[in-house]
Amino acid sequence: MVILSVLILLIWFSKAISLIKFITEKGVSIADFFNLFILILPSLSLIVIPVSLFIAVLVAYNQMLSHNEIIVLKNSGLNKLDLARPAIMVAGFCFLICLFISLFLMPYGNKKLRTTKRDFEQNYANLLISQGIFENLNSLTIYVKTRNSANELSGILIYDNRSAVSSTTITATSGVLSQDNSAVLLYLTNGTAQRFNHYTKKSDILNFDSYVINLKDNNNVQTSRAWKASERYIGELLKPEKNATDDDLAKYYVELHQRITYPFLSIVLTMIACAFILSGKFQRHGNVIHNVKAVATATVFVAILMFGYDLIEQSAKFTGVIYANLVVFMFLSFLLLKSKRSI
Repeated sequence: MVILSVLILLIWFSKAISLIKFITEKGVSIADFFNLFILILPSLSLIVIPVSLFIAVLVAYNQMLSHNEIIVLKNSGLNKLDLARPAIMVAGFCFLICLFISLFLMPYGNKKLRTTKRDFEQNYANLLISQGIFENLNSLTIYVKTRNSANELSGILIYDNRSAVSSTTITATSGVLSQDNSAVLLYLTNGTAQRFNHYTKKSDILNFDSYVINLKDNNNVQTSRAWKASERYIGELLKPEKNATDDDLAKYYVELHQRITYPFLSIVLTMIACAFILSGKFQRHGNVIHNVKAVATATVFVAILMFGYDLIEQSAKFTGVIYANLVVFMFLSFLLLKSKRSI
């Protein structure tokens, strides 16, 4: 548990660097910033859980070896497979957790992370209009002379260039900023709106007593939300949109098989650790060689798996590589645990 927590914290805080801008530039609160951290956890856990379990198994069995507990248990009639059974059972439990993360939590977290970041970029930025400063927000340039704690504004100048057809320059003596679930609204009073059509090169001027402008670009949010491979559930990976490109389909195919195979990392890495630690000859000065063999074998296994993902992105005919890799390393580890010979 300690190893898992340390690994998650290390990777977690490394991810924080890319999210710091939401506090420094967008004014996101610490609580909302922490929510972004939470949404990153599923993706991290899918990798960190198997690795931390592998390290924990090595540490636990090495301690048992150093205290001669493994020798006592072997002399009592237990074989290597019996000794490895508790670790494999824990690995099976971790497999189920990772499977749930892979199928449900990870795509949910990634989707929620993307939409939350987008909302922060728009909503928080729109509410951070500072007085006496020209603010550039989502193709809007806004200037206000004064602003009080009730979000009441005066001396307002807005240049709205979000439309491809026309641009609008708005001036108003006063206004009130308000936010609801779907929009950030600026209620303006006593002003003018000048709209310039880019195609006809003509301008229209409107004098108004009251005018409402939505600072949140809802159209842009909807049209740009094409979910990435890591943000899709299994059903969405199996049945992509008809207009998906070949590159997108290749990424969806790789993502699908990653979701299936990642949960097995807990079982395979645990079996590798047990196979080398329990099959090694007892040495009073330590088991460094067995640990190195276990780490080296696990590294080769993971490297082949990553290489297999790259291959199937190029061609689906290489799909068998990643599954053969899983089966071979599990089978060889099982043979080492069944064997009475030491290595």
